[in-house]
Amino acid sequence: MTHPRIVVRGATYAVTRRCVCRKSFLGWWSDEVDAVWLWCLALAAEKCNVDIHHAVRVGSHYHLTFTIREENLGRFLWWLNRSLSCALNALLEKHGIEAPRELFDSRHTYVERLVDAESQLANIVYERLNPPAAGLAETCDDLPGMSLPPAMWKGAPRRLERPTVYFKKGPNTRLLQMSPPPLLYLAFGGDVDALVHHTSKLERVGERTLRIARGQRRVRTHAEVRSIDPWSEPASPRERSDGRHDGFKCATREDYHAGRREVRRWRSAYREARCHWQRGNREVFYPHGTYEMRRFHGANVAEPDDDARVSAPGPTIEEAQALVEQRAAERDWGIVERVKDTVAGHCEDWSKDDSAETPAAPWAGASQDDRSGGSTRSSERGPSRSRLASRRARPNWQRRSGGREIAATGTHDREAAEGPAAKQPAHAPDDTGSPRDGPQPSSR
Repeated sequence: MTHPRIVVRGATYAVTRRCVCRKSFLGWWSDEVDAVWLWCLALAAEKCNVDIHHAVRVGSHYHLTFTIREENLGRFLWWLNRSLSCALNALLEKHGIEAPRELFDSRHTYVERLVDAESQLANIVYERLNPPAAGLAETCDDLPGMSLPPAMWKGAPRRLERPTVYFKKGPNTRLLQMSPPPLLYLAFGGDVDALVHHTSKLERVGERTLRIARGQRRVRTHAEVRSIDPWSEPASPRERSDGRHDGFKCATREDYHAGRREVRRWRSAYREARCHWQRGNREVFYPHGTYEMRRFHGANVAEPDDDARVSAPGPTIEEAQALVEQRAAERDWGIVERVKDTVAGHCEDWSKDDSAETPAAPWAGASQDDRSGGSTRSSERGPSRSRLASRRARPNWQRRSGGREIAATGTHDREAAEGPAAKQPAHAPDDTGSPRDGPQPSSR
């Protein structure tokens, strides 16, 4: 039995979802992939009242950071993954390419809560640096197609046109609004200009470090990136999980250990309440953050503990703005320097291990080094010993510990919301209302 997931309103999450067999269905083989990707983001965000902070697709997977305004994490993932899977299958068939039908693999969506502002900033910079680290671009915004830079936090929403495939009903245009994470907004005292400026500076630091570590190895051109076949896959071995599924990320060792103790208490309380429920006691209280039992079975849910952080509700961007107007938020002047050390550590990890998930795409006249873009691993060198999944944007104190303590761990528990997301349903969802088929989402 997988662990239940803690879902609370106002929580900021980092999500990763991978294609089946790590194929490059989310790549750049068609300009219409961009339209489908952004439309699905806007659709899911609108349906579930979610604030999008950053999103990037890296060929075989995507990274996404967002904040939920309601306790509907599973429903948001269901809308996003299901519509994305259906639309990309239709697009593949339109281009005469065999469609996998199951776009995403059997591994559950990697989800972790970003507990503090420092982990939120470090995670966004980490996601932004993924394409340069994989040798797909020289800079964070140099990929083909549209990007979602932090500058969109202070600009107008982006107007999107409805894709030509799959989506036959609903409006012809949608707005994709980007906003900064609420805790990060508070850490900068509400100064969005300063937040965007320092985020961009951290990106330049990472790009410069990766460029030096890359040496003579070149990155792929736009033409080479677009030539990557959707059925190609990375030459690197599949990552292995280290078995820890705490489902949160924090910046300091003390906060991490406190969070692990809180998660253990939460899971113990959940198991105890579940035992009482199975014995027929319908008056039992589940711990705060229980989703499925509350929504689908009407179970009682207790209030959060006074010292809770992982299971405590977080602020929305409107609540954060109100705190800034009341001058109840102080700016954290040291957050940039702390995150800079973390970014340098990420780039050092990437430079030591050249097994980043870069799809292998042969093209005429290219050498083996050129085909790999300097980031795929040959069979003679053996499998990589690194585990990128357990190393995602983790703080320096964890890298120094030799990997014995991992804060950047995520939950891979089974959600009913994600079951249909990886499969192509028989019918398209009604863009103007609720889905017409498939089970309802849940998140325990």
